[in-house]
Amino acid sequence: MMKIFRGDIELDTIYEIKPDELYARGIRYALCDLDNTLADYDTPLPTEQVKAWFCAMRDKGIRVAIVSNNGRTRVEKFCESLDIPYFWKSGKPRRRAVRNALAKLGGTAEQTVLIGDKRTTDVLCAKWAGILSIKVKSIKPRTILWKKK
Repeated sequence: MMKIFRGDIELDTIYEIKPDELYARGIRYALCDLDNTLADYDTPLPTEQVKAWFCAMRDKGIRVAIVSNNGRTRVEKFCESLDIPYFWKSGKPRRRAVRNALAKLGGTAEQTVLIGDKRTTDVLCAKWAGILSIKVKSIKPRTILWKKK
C-alpha cells in the first residue's frame, strides 16, 4: 500500500484513542469523520459510548469537531446533543475541509489530528493538509455505493 494512504496511527476503533497520549503529542484539536467512524450510517444520534469519548477528549483539553462529507441534516442531527462544531459537505479529501475547520476553530495543523475510517478521503485529506491522521476500521461495511439522505 502506498504510504500516502496509510494512517500515521491505525487502530480498530475511536475508543483506542487516548486523550492523554494525544495531548502529550501537542494535539489540541481532533477533526472526526462521522459515518462509519463514530456511528454506522443508520445510527442518527450518538451513543452513550460516543458521548463519553467526546467528554474524555473535552476534559483533557482537546476540542473535537465533525468534518463530514455527508449532508447538513445528518451531521446537524448527530452533533446537536454533543454541542460541538460541525462541517458538512466538507469536500474531503481536499485540504480545504481541514483549512475551513481550523480557521473557525482557531487551531494550527501541528495541533490537529483527523480521525476517520477511509483511506481515500480521511487519511488522504490529513496527509494533504499536513496533519496527523488516525485511521480506524469502519464500524459497518457499506454494501451500496451511495445513500441519499
